[in-house]
Amino acid sequence: MSDYQSCVQDRDRSVFKPTVGMGPKGAPHMRERRYGSGKTIFREGEDSNSVCRIIAGRVEVVKEHGPQVVVLGHIGTGEYVGEMGVIQGRPRCATVRAENEVTVEWIERAEFLKLVSENNQTAFELIIRLSERLTSLNSVYSESVISDRPVSQTEQFSTSVTAGSEPSKVSIYGHAPELEDFLPPEGLVIDAYPYVVGRLPKKGESAPEIDVNLTFEDSKPYRMSRAHFAILRTQDGFQVRDLESSLGTSVNGVFLGKHFGSDLASLKRGENIVAAGGVDSKFRFRLVW
Repeated sequence: MSDYQSCVQDRDRSVFKPTVGMGPKGAPHMRERRYGSGKTIFREGEDSNSVCRIIAGRVEVVKEHGPQVVVLGHIGTGEYVGEMGVIQGRPRCATVRAENEVTVEWIERAEFLKLVSENNQTAFELIIRLSERLTSLNSVYSESVISDRPVSQTEQFSTSVTAGSEPSKVSIYGHAPELEDFLPPEGLVIDAYPYVVGRLPKKGESAPEIDVNLTFEDSKPYRMSRAHFAILRTQDGFQVRDLESSLGTSVNGVFLGKHFGSDLASLKRGENIVAAGGVDSKFRFRLVW
């Protein structure tokens, strides 16, 4: 059975329920649909001709990654799914399926754009989202150009290992057995920001456009991108930004990246868990400040 046939059958088994009346903030409903656990809502590569809003339940975002199906994260009640593809006119960049019994509202592109134009809050959130995406790599690149950190990655690694950690710095530790040989048990104290974590390019691959401070070996299908996420220092503390990675980043269970609602998350005081490349990725870290 083809992916297309499977997708059609998945949708035919869902419960279709036309809705009447007004949606949130006075926007007309398009239609409501219920999906059983495990059913596909839309597939990677399909046209982005509509947006769906989760009315009840939770969905998971997955991506076929070589022979693997990687769970990138989860989206819950009240959140939109597929809005960035509609805004940008791009095909679906991941597959979304019901994690439990899910009710969604499907909104066609024209109706969604009308909703955005009439709802200041929705418009503001989308503008922020697009702004994050357009400036993510540019801001990190600009900061790295003016940074005083050494050019040599070897020097950066060796000078970052210090005893103890100051309140104004973040320490990064491995949070998976696979990282024990790469990061010392006492962690690395990060002295200069932004601090970029990524994958060591393979032979024939170009280097990323920005300086990557900490790199890890990975094998196909790659979970980590060459420039995957950055740790940023702000006036109030620290943040992690996903750098348009292929499979996204999570920070304390908040999912970031092009498949989700934001590229940026703040770190809390104390311990933070960061995963790069899906919920079951081996690239899991503890960030402490």
